[in-house]
Amino acid sequence: MNFAALSKEQKQKLILGVIAGVAAIYGIYTFALVPVFSTMRESRDKLVELKDNLEKADAAQRNHMKVQQELQDSADDLYALKDRYLPSIGNELTWATEVIYDQGRKLGIEVESVTPVSSSGIPWAKDATMDRVFEPYIVRIATICTYFELVDMINSITHDNPYACVKSVIINKLDNEKTGSLGLQNVTFQVEWPMWRNAEAVELIRAPRKRTRSANP
Repeated sequence: MNFAALSKEQKQKLILGVIAGVAAIYGIYTFALVPVFSTMRESRDKLVELKDNLEKADAAQRNHMKVQQELQDSADDLYALKDRYLPSIGNELTWATEVIYDQGRKLGIEVESVTPVSSSGIPWAKDATMDRVFEPYIVRIATICTYFELVDMINSITHDNPYACVKSVIINKLDNEKTGSLGLQNVTFQVEWPMWRNAEAVELIRAPRKRTRSANP
């Protein structure tokens, strides 16, 4: 098209057409494409945010399941060891006596007596409001042995049972000239184990905790 050969009126119409076209393109871009691009950008940002939240939720869920499994494994381990390491409910003295006499036989030490000791002197044991799964069970052992035999027996008791605690060791020297043996001592000491508070507490260690409902509706 030869623009110079056009009439004035044709030139005006052509110019107006070009301006209208440019205006139309601008209008389409401004009022149609720009909102679309903006919406697409917002959608992309929301998608990225949603993906991040999903990844965080998935990680939290995996961690929660791992912690729950570890707690369950610990509870199962403790439950499985209850008869081996913890006094039997209702037969505490029989259990403790067998444990101590077995230690004496193993080491060649004669145990004279095993008697129960009250745990009422422990401050928290007097508090009935304390909701505890365990309470202490204590016995006093009397024997005649050498100092080194005593050390061996204490080491053996605590080695064979990681929950056992030896305390209140009292050593009185014997008249070895009368007994005919050198180095023998009159010894008393106490051994303490954790004991299940009651039969319900044994199962409580494995029972799932109940969630407390909120007071708010």
